[in-house]
Amino acid sequence: MVAERLFVMWAGPTPRITVTDPKLIKEVVNRHNEFQKPQANAFIDMFVTGLASYNGQKWDHHRKILNPAFHIEKIKVLIILNLNFLFIYLFTSSFFVCV
Repeated sequence: MVAERLFVMWAGPTPRITVTDPKLIKEVVNRHNEFQKPQANAFIDMFVTGLASYNGQKWDHHRKILNPAFHIEKIKVLIILNLNFLFIYLFTSSFFVCV
């Protein structure tokens, strides 16, 4: 079961392990000091900023700030709101007007 949710990709001489199992992802995120993120090249570093590119204490600090936004109850509310706006848009747009 676990083998189906892991795969290795080689980036030149460096192996990269990709995890897709939610339980393992949680384990990796919670033990971020034990698992290293792959190093991005300088070109990508110029354009990518934020939690995905941070390491160490800076990553810790920003994760604590963002963590409450991803509470399951808040996500449920956002999904419901987005679906409501989608239905309003679809049923009031000319997409459904029959000629």
